[in-house]
Amino acid sequence: MTASGLVRFGHQSDSPIDTIMTPTSLDFYEALAEYYRLIFEDWDRSIERQAGILNPLIVKDTGRCSVNLLDCACGIGTQAIGFAQGGHSVVACDSSLAAVNRAKREARKRDLDISFFVSNMTSLGEIPRRDFNVVAALDNALSHLTPSQVRKAVRAIGSKLEPHGLFIASIRDYDNLILQRPTVQGPVFYREGGERRIGCLVGPLTVF
Repeated sequence: MTASGLVRFGHQSDSPIDTIMTPTSLDFYEALAEYYRLIFEDWDRSIERQAGILNPLIVKDTGRCSVNLLDCACGIGTQAIGFAQGGHSVVACDSSLAAVNRAKREARKRDLDISFFVSNMTSLGEIPRRDFNVVAALDNALSHLTPSQVRKAVRAIGSKLEPHGLFIASIRDYDNLILQRPTVQGPVFYREGGERRIGCLVGPLTVF
């Protein structure tokens, strides 16, 4: 989990459509969707761990055991699945069609009723509902946006929330990374068909 924030919205507003990522970065996530879970040592355990942190925060801040929630950057479903397993009514979307398709499959495997859309957080035009109790943008999703896109995303998110609805977000602590200037990224784990690989990023090279 990264640093998180809870924001209250007092009103709704409209937002123009925009592209959330450059074609290059979107192509990257499209290609990565089928393998993204492998960066986790245990994806199911990560879903459970993050839900164990996020769901109590939502219940505490909203005063509701079950909320109508939009995950506006769902990726392959890491948080959306945990929200649904926690008893929330979940709608989820992402800019990446491949990621959304993977998230759909993972939700079906777990018998979860999640409505999925391909939509980016700077517009959310494909999402018809405008009265969510909570909107979430997690796993460092906001860092893909330019300053102008952040403003559009805020308007789009506000337009999908009920009055005084809750926005929850997480983002990597880049200020701390700038101070530390790490040369080696922590290990990532790959496991497929009983085989496990551990990779570390050293400068521009990935070492296994």
